[in-house]
Amino acid sequence: MSDEIEEAPAAPSSAWKSYLSDVNAGVRRGIGDAWMVTFTDLVSLMLAFFVLLFSMSAVDLFKWQNLVRSLAGEMDSVQAREGAKPAEEFQIEQADPPPGTDLDYLTPVVEQRLAAEPALSAGVVWRAEGRTVLSLPAAAFFPGEETAIPRRANTVVYALSRLVQSLDNLVEIHGHSAHAGGRDPESQGWGMSLARASALASDLVEAGYRGQIVARGYGASRQGNFSIPGPSGAADRFDNRIDIVIHEVASQGP
Repeated sequence: MSDEIEEAPAAPSSAWKSYLSDVNAGVRRGIGDAWMVTFTDLVSLMLAFFVLLFSMSAVDLFKWQNLVRSLAGEMDSVQAREGAKPAEEFQIEQADPPPGTDLDYLTPVVEQRLAAEPALSAGVVWRAEGRTVLSLPAAAFFPGEETAIPRRANTVVYALSRLVQSLDNLVEIHGHSAHAGGRDPESQGWGMSLARASALASDLVEAGYRGQIVARGYGASRQGNFSIPGPSGAADRFDNRIDIVIHEVASQGP
């Protein structure tokens, strides 16, 4: 029996060794970088989750603007963009107040009611531009230099409230006074006229008037700026007076 000698496998060539080495290196690199795929998927899912939360939340506009401004200051890539401006600027004009009852009709009505109210018999009605004025001597409401209406004058206040409650026009109360004595007579007269106008306006509201009413004090600054109807010298008793001014525009509410 002859001994058969098996031939040993030939040693791999250097080219084959180099190829195998490259394959092994590639496999190792692929295995080493595989975690990046999983990490990328995780980050994408987290981003989608937070975007979903943000879309369902109510954004505080003030806080969001603060965040945008802070990021814009820190990041060079964020630039404020100015929106497109209109070619022309439009300004909405304020609407004129609605007209009230026509004064040509209202003035005779006020005169008739004035004549029918004994408590208001000392008053006179006269017209000015855009308004009808009912002037009453201040003594009908205020004794002496007082600025508060006493209880005995409530009859005049109630009669006046019944007169103005039926009006839908804007009503103002103007106080006037003659020059008072003292170091500063003009300022004293102004303060007294304003206090009297405010007191009458407050009492009219308490008596049930629900329209818009404005109180103004003019002191002696407007003496002689109107013509009181009646005999000569009748205007002297109206130096200290209260004017109920009825404007041609409607009242806008209390």
